[in-house]
Formats: sequence, C-alpha cells, structure tokens
Amino acid sequence: MQFLYSTYLLIILFGFVQVFGLGYHCKKYIVLKNGDRCSHITTGFELSNKFHITRDKLYRFNPSLDCNNLKSGTKVCVEVNENFDDDDNDFQVDTVEPKDNCASIAKRLKAPIPVIAHTNEMEITCTKKGLKNIEGMPLLYREDGKYEPIFKNAKQIKLNNTNNKNNKKGFIKNY
Repeated sequence: MQFLYSTYLLIILFGFVQVFGLGYHCKKYIVLKNGDRCSHITTGFELSNKFHITRDKLYRFNPSLDCNNLKSGTKVCVEVNENFDDDDNDFQVDTVEPKDNCASIAKRLKAPIPVIAHTNEMEITCTKKGLKNIEGMPLLYREDGKYEPIFKNAKQIKLNNTNNKNNKKGFIKNY
C-alpha cells in the first residue's frame, strides 16, 4: 500500500513539474494569418481589440517569436494568466562576464541569443570581439531552458487591426 501511495505521489509530482516547467501561462492568444505583422499586434490600444500589448511584452511572453519571419498558423500569446505569476516569473539570474561571447552565453543558459534578448527585453549584439555593452549585466533565464508559452486553457481571440495581404509561401511580411 505504501509503495502504491509513493508511486501515485511521484506521478502527480512529475505531472506538476511538466506543467510548471515551461514558459508563461497564456490567457489570450491570437493565431497569425498571412499579412499579419508584429506592428499590428502591438499597435496602440483600440476598443476593437480585446487586448493591449507592448512590443517588449510580446517578446517576453513569446521569446522565440521572430517578427522578421512570421508564419501563418503560429499561436502568439497576447495576455498571460496572472494566477500563475509566481510560476511564470521563476527566473534565475546570470551575470555576463568579460570573457563571455554569444556562444558561451547561449550554451550556459540553454537558449539561443534572441530568446535570451527577448526574455530580458534588451538587445544583445554579438561581434567577433565579444559582446557589446552588456558586460556585468544580469541576464534572466529559465534553468530548464524552456521558454514557450503554455496555451492550455487559453482563449483564442481575433486580431482586428490587420492589413492582410496574402502571401503564397505562407510567410508573413516582417515587422
């Protein structure tokens, strides 16, 4: 009986770790269509939209989003569920050392540089000589290396202020 109870408890704990080991819990999201751009998502508040998001928040909630290479069908989180605030903001802090370069940071933090830049709402410029202007800066990162939003129980809403222009390849024009 005790073994069964222990096994059941472990299964529950593993499920809990899987759910809470990812990125932000999304409350509202949109699905991109041909012609949508990041600027359409972050355009100032309009009553016709059911959300308001800044460019920094857009990238923070969706760190792997590339506004220069959007694809139709991509889910984009535009509002996070505040009930998971403590879980979603469980970041570790790393400090950029003078000897660091983009490759060493990406390897140490288990994420590509654009994801680290979006998570920290900053630009990271990689050069052959190293990093520009961020030595000594703290960088937030997720220890498990998982940054994708969680869309379970999120509500899909429509983006109202787009200028859709169909694109035969399924790519969406840049920002």
